[in-house]
Amino acid sequence: MKEKNNSILSKLLIASLVLIIILLVIIIVIVVKNKDNNERIINRDVALTKVLEDVNINKDVIKDLDIELKNKYNKDVYEVNFAYDGYEYEYYVDAISGEIYKAFKELDEEIPKEDSNTSSDQINNQGSSQDNQKPSNSTTGSSSSSSSKRLGTDKALAKALEHAGLNKSDVRDIDVELEYKYQTEVYEVDFDYKNIEYQYYINSLTGEIVHYFQERD
Repeated sequence: MKEKNNSILSKLLIASLVLIIILLVIIIVIVVKNKDNNERIINRDVALTKVLEDVNINKDVIKDLDIELKNKYNKDVYEVNFAYDGYEYEYYVDAISGEIYKAFKELDEEIPKEDSNTSSDQINNQGSSQDNQKPSNSTTGSSSSSSSKRLGTDKALAKALEHAGLNKSDVRDIDVELEYKYQTEVYEVDFDYKNIEYQYYINSLTGEIVHYFQERD
């Protein structure tokens, strides 16, 4: 009877030791995997450098900088937000490769453009004064004048391609349309490059990029 009890105890001890060893192996694997992942993740400064290189500006000129590491789009990404020259920028940078995954730029109505020399009130007053001086049938002439000052679809496309660092021969599914968006007349320029979709909104008169984003298919 005593020998039987000893045998049962021995089996229990062996089973316990095996279970402990298995648990230790699992813990070690998890720790090593997490360590490996952390070593591969780029730091915030690298992510910000990638973004600033894309916008072609220095860190000193931006405002309201915010960088957060998030799990989004089924991957670890740095969300980089900042304001510059009357625009809000939002970037998503792959935390492993450092590649820009998505990018957005849009007008910030609360921040006045630095290069604006005329206020909206002055423009409105000038417009009202001119309207009072114009005859009632001057609408057609005004429209044709605005049309003659537009960039044209070819120049709008060239602006977008230049910003993206691409040639027309590199891209596919090009589409350029004149629209009224962001409280101004813009060219919406769309095209694809490899597995990335690009979309630009370009001021039809000045050629300034009002908003853009890129997204992987």
